[in-house]
Amino acid sequence: MISLRKVKVVVFSIFAAAPGISYATSVTYDVQNLGGTTWEYTYTVANDTLGVDIEEFTIWFELGLYENLVATATPADWDPLAIDPDPGIPDDGFYDALALVAGITPGGSLGGFSVSFDFLGAGTPGSQSL
Repeated sequence: MISLRKVKVVVFSIFAAAPGISYATSVTYDVQNLGGTTWEYTYTVANDTLGVDIEEFTIWFELGLYENLVATATPADWDPLAIDPDPGIPDDGFYDALALVAGITPGGSLGGFSVSFDFLGAGTPGSQSL
């Protein structure tokens, strides 16, 4: 089953005067079952709220619902990082992508960011937390 949905995520845009300021922007995703409890999200990030390039974004995976996160695809010149939720802390997991050359320009969008995971909930996985 493939489903197209829209979520909001934290986006980090590097400003010369204020590094690390975060904003929300639009992200659409497809979710596909890879077999059993293993699923994959494929994201498209749209820079529809900022006047500067999106150079990094993070999507959170709720503790108790997700495990075994793996970055499975990323556009060229982007560096992904997938960290599992950790019940020992306890804390959510995340998928983060960092632009190595150029970010997503204002009004632009970029797809091809994918992460696979085991879903511990019932039914089809939905949107993640901000």
